Amino acid sequence: MTLSTLSRRCATSASLYSSGVFSVMTDKPRTSDDALRIARSLAIEQYARMESALCVMFAGLAGIPHDRAALIYYKIGHSATRNNMVGSLVEHVHGETFKVFWDTTPKARGVAPISGFWKFVGALDDQRNNIVHWHPSESVSVVLGSNETKRWEDFRPAFHHARLKGEKPIRTPELDDFTARAEYAEQMLIRFHLATVKPKNLGGELQTWLQIFQQPPAYPPPEDHPVIPLLPKR
Repeated sequence: MTLSTLSRRCATSASLYSSGVFSVMTDKPRTSDDALRIARSLAIEQYARMESALCVMFAGLAGIPHDRAALIYYKIGHSATRNNMVGSLVEHVHGETFKVFWDTTPKARGVAPISGFWKFVGALDDQRNNIVHWHPSESVSVVLGSNETKRWEDFRPAFHHARLKGEKPIRTPELDDFTARAEYAEQMLIRFHLATVKPKNLGGELQTWLQIFQQPPAYPPPEDHPVIPLLPKR
């Protein structure tokens, strides 16, 4: 793109803003329930950070630079396949050491199954698909000043009357809960990477984290869990 072309485009954009064409995007909210849309945006952003933490883990386990790891990891669009790939590397590199943390213990006679961390991550993967692909559901119209606008109560599948099949609509509290769980997952993944690849970075906390990764994961984490200071305060 030449400098003159760039200048013309900038001038056109400035003209559109001054004429008010973009004012609807900047001067007033699109709906009276922007909290729902903002919560979805934050949930998607946090899920992406969790994905990045998994990619860092993949690089460390495979013993390759992060840029090469990213080229491989992000070419795989199916989240379960990526999780299985990283999980296989965890088992290959560390054997049974961290199995109780990562893998779900099957149900035995008189003993309930214990969910592993991969199941926790997989549940986020599944819900992320709904968060991204479901549509806002119009509830009512309300009046804001002199303008009537639509309010969105929740997200539901397209043609949800035929497809919902018992699944609950996604509302702002569910989105906030998803974000909190993805924040926890991101920090746990990062700490596993540090504990197993860069142990000096954890200093005196190393043994504590190694013990945590040899036990079933706990969510929500107890108040004395070392992950708590790493999570945003709510």
